[in-house]
Amino acid sequence: MNIVILHCHFERGGVTQVVENHVRSLCERGLCERGLGERGLGERGLGERGDVDRIVLVSGDRISGLSSATREAVEHVVLPDFDYDAKPWKSDSLAERSQRICCSLLQQFESRGMDPSDSILHWHNHSLGKNTAAPEVIRLLAGKRWRLLLQIHDFAEDSRPENYLRLINAIDADEPRSVDRYLYPLAPQIHYCTLTRADARALGEIGIPKQRVSYLPNTVLAPAGDSALPDGLSRDKSLALVRQVLGLPSDARWCLYPVRGIRRKNVGEFLLISQLAPEDCYFGLTLCPATPVERRSYQRWKRVAPQFASRALFDVGQHAELPFVNSLLASEYVLSTSVAEGFGMAFLEPWLLRREVIARRLANVADDFVESGMTLSKFYDSIAIPGTPDWLARCHEQYARSVEQAWGRLPERFRPSLTLGPEGNDAIDFARLVPSEQVRVLQRISEDASFRHQVLERSSQLVTDLRTPMDPKAIELNGKIVQENYSPAVLSERLISLYQALLDAPIDQDSSFDDPDDAGPRIGIAMDRINRTRPFYPCRTEELSSERA
Repeated sequence: MNIVILHCHFERGGVTQVVENHVRSLCERGLCERGLGERGLGERGLGERGDVDRIVLVSGDRISGLSSATREAVEHVVLPDFDYDAKPWKSDSLAERSQRICCSLLQQFESRGMDPSDSILHWHNHSLGKNTAAPEVIRLLAGKRWRLLLQIHDFAEDSRPENYLRLINAIDADEPRSVDRYLYPLAPQIHYCTLTRADARALGEIGIPKQRVSYLPNTVLAPAGDSALPDGLSRDKSLALVRQVLGLPSDARWCLYPVRGIRRKNVGEFLLISQLAPEDCYFGLTLCPATPVERRSYQRWKRVAPQFASRALFDVGQHAELPFVNSLLASEYVLSTSVAEGFGMAFLEPWLLRREVIARRLANVADDFVESGMTLSKFYDSIAIPGTPDWLARCHEQYARSVEQAWGRLPERFRPSLTLGPEGNDAIDFARLVPSEQVRVLQRISEDASFRHQVLERSSQLVTDLRTPMDPKAIELNGKIVQENYSPAVLSERLISLYQALLDAPIDQDSSFDDPDDAGPRIGIAMDRINRTRPFYPCRTEELSSERA
């Protein structure tokens, strides 16, 4: 079979890493002829069920995230219209643009001798709204009997109002039903896969037949180089290097938040946890965001830290003399304060280096890990901040305004039905605060010993976890489960099974959302159903002006 992997771009990021892992898995199985040197096609050769003859990547011209190994193992097609929408497109130009992309793809396939009977089009994030033509192109291809695997990493409905508005305008939608019909086409030759079981259930509930939705988690690998570093010795040397490079005290303990500090990573809470931790514990966040809107938020937190949370350090992954793997090995534990994840890679990778994880529990991803048998006893659900009734009322009003600011650009009938969620009468979760209020809380904790004591008391279990040494048994168990459930070998078998099932599927040239499997009555609810498992947090949609930043 031929595999065509499609995405708007292959810049560095989560989707590109997934594609890299898929290509590597296929090649390590000996299934791909191109770029494998003497290994060729492995023992099985061409023509058997599950064999892959060719891998083709399709994207716009941004491909700097692809490794040299991937570039050598695949063919790559660049289509100018395939990247993010470069400008607001009028609804009457969508059909023309979709036809142009479809024709370009068909020409590329024909020139390579590919046809629908022996090919799978594996499309990533088609419904995110970054390229509004993608769903229509998929519908056109399905109508020409091409088989498609649509892998969803992120949803436009999930706190991405600018994306959703772009879709509304592109298709000139007059009701949510129209957007749902457009984003989620149905046909036997179209199959969906998600990174979590929660997302798979959500697709089923909005009307996609369950037999056409599969759970396909990401491959989890330890950072390169760890196998050459003995655990005990490497940690001692790595910790000494961290102290030296970052100028920390000789007895400093070290914890890492290994992310690019974008808004959904909830950087204010990273500062808060550094305040709650023991005085000898220092925390590092690795990378600065790339886009202007994200950088403005990040720089604000970077300025706040020296004032109120001086043991929280930024840009620790950008020191040439401090390799990432050393920073990770030096950690007592890995931290995550993120309020939204598509898969939760940071919850799994550290266990392969025998590092414990303390994290805000995100049910839509963490439930899968618990179901696989992992022990996540140091995950927390909230950090309660006490306050007076007047202060809490003001915080709730600020939250409501942040919801309105985020979704207010959409016509009212398209907005999600959001509520603050259950809260106590005398406290609010720190992540529910607007960032400006988070700064004030950080300041008060820093300056008011009594208030600090109240916050510590409210989160006594988290405070205990921050002080408690790693549990060797939990580390061994979780590391083993990650290896057994998320290894390249296991997930490549699952991926090949999905491909083969699609090749065996019947063909229906009518690819619409109207489907005899009782899908019709439920369309129009995707926005609310997806938001049900993803609470709204103000930090995700805050937009600082350059003056405020």
